[in-house]
Amino acid sequence: MDFIVVLDSSSSVGRPNWRKMKKFVRDFLDDFTVRDEFARFGIVRYNRVVDTRTQILLSAYPNDLAGLLAAFDRMPYNGSGTKTGNALNHTADVLMTSGHREEARDIVLLITDGASSDDVAVPAQRITLRS
Repeated sequence: MDFIVVLDSSSSVGRPNWRKMKKFVRDFLDDFTVRDEFARFGIVRYNRVVDTRTQILLSAYPNDLAGLLAAFDRMPYNGSGTKTGNALNHTADVLMTSGHREEARDIVLLITDGASSDDVAVPAQRITLRS
C-alpha cells in the first residue's frame, strides 16, 4: 500500500493535541514493515499553507523505517488557519504522484480538529477517485 498521512497543524489544534497526533501517527507507523513490497508512507502537515519543506514523499524512505520516523519527528507544529481543501489538493497532486506505485493501494488518513476555511468536497473527491 501507499499510505499518506495529512496532519492539521493549525493554531486551533494546540501544542498538547499536536503531540498526541504525532504520538498516534508514530505508534501507527512503528507497527508497519516499511519496504517496497509491503508499504510506503508519505506525510504532510498543513495549516493555511502546506509545509512542503518538511513533507515526506512516498519515495523518500521506501526501505527505511528509522529514517522515516526521524524525518517525521522533525515536523514542527506551527501556523494558523485551516485550509484542508488546499492540503487535500496538494496530496492528490504531489504526494499521490511522487513515488506512487501503480500496483499499490492508495490510502489517505486526514487528521484535523475541525472545520476548514476552504472547500473540501471537491478535493476529497479527487483523492477518492485516485484511490
